[in-house]
Amino acid sequence: MVPMPDETTQLLVNFQSRSPSSFAYVFIPPERFTHIHQRIKAGNWDSSCETLNNVARNFTKLRKKAGISKCTIHDLRRSAITNCAQHLPIQVVQQFAGHSSITTTRRYYLTVRSENIVSASEVMNKMLQEAKSGLTQK
Repeated sequence: MVPMPDETTQLLVNFQSRSPSSFAYVFIPPERFTHIHQRIKAGNWDSSCETLNNVARNFTKLRKKAGISKCTIHDLRRSAITNCAQHLPIQVVQQFAGHSSITTTRRYYLTVRSENIVSASEVMNKMLQEAKSGLTQK
């Protein structure tokens, strides 16, 4: 199970609804699926053939068209996991990422941002003010 925002689920449903009614796939276009099955039936498909995942290629095309500097789909994963870590306990992030070890989550996916340092400073100042306030009231 992969937790997704409702909006993402709806986008996938909308995308899939554009396919023929009996077509179960979201990321393989019906034409590509038909082509693969025609080659299999004709005996023109063997172990040297690959079902290429064109998601990365299409991502690169879109990234260049949008003028975004070089990055990969895995960079999006890293950003998503890091963003989740800003709001969720580390154990939840580990499960979400599918890591068997929390060390992997910490080492490769959590980055400390400058705004995190600013927030930490603000929290410490608030805690100090509350402590001072508690001492002066006693």
